[in-house]
Amino acid sequence: MSNEFIEPELHNWVSDTRKRRSFVNRPIPLFFMLVIAMGLTVMIFPKASLYFLEVKDCGDITYRPGQKPSERIPLVHDTFCKMTGIVSDLRLFSSGTEHLENTDPKDGPLPVQEKFKDVRYFSKLSGDKVFVILDAAADDVYAHRTRHRGDGLFGFSVDHVGRVINPNAEGGKYRRIGNFLRSHFALGATDEMRLLDTTDTPDDHLFHLIAFGLAALGVLLAAFGMLRLWARRMKQSENA
Repeated sequence: MSNEFIEPELHNWVSDTRKRRSFVNRPIPLFFMLVIAMGLTVMIFPKASLYFLEVKDCGDITYRPGQKPSERIPLVHDTFCKMTGIVSDLRLFSSGTEHLENTDPKDGPLPVQEKFKDVRYFSKLSGDKVFVILDAAADDVYAHRTRHRGDGLFGFSVDHVGRVINPNAEGGKYRRIGNFLRSHFALGATDEMRLLDTTDTPDDHLFHLIAFGLAALGVLLAAFGMLRLWARRMKQSENA
């Protein structure tokens, strides 16, 4: 048998072997890739969709209790709005302060502003049962705390965009925050209350949108690979 015959045959055999061993020619990895990518798209979509939500004007919350129900702008759960108001409570609740030596100006100078990254403040707004969540490292928040020693955020003027949260309709951290605030402000479990999380805006969900796009691309690639493999197997069975 001549080399001219053996070498092409060997080359074809090696080529076919490599094709069979290729990732895109294996149905089980493609199936798991498809399942994982679909799971990620389902998980990420609720957060990614927040990027496209309209920011509504919820007005001044201070005068809300005196308005007729028909005149009140609905504070719909899981929407974004711009709200104005005044912090009416001397108490200041916070989270993420474990690494700080001092968080009260009356006990000495506050740590530098950068130290308050990821620290959150919680306080009540004057008027309706609305509580604001603020970034402690924000310029206006930090300046108010250093200027008004020992008064927490009392008198702080809120004019911010944030995400409206009904703690009873949300699980996880927002449910815990709601329960904590209810216990400190003598609110019953059935009393309507809202949180305005100013650390959560539509622009903050750009990362979720990108991640959703990548996960969706993974779904398309895995589905295309499985369809291509199915078509190849069908063609091979017809030629057999």
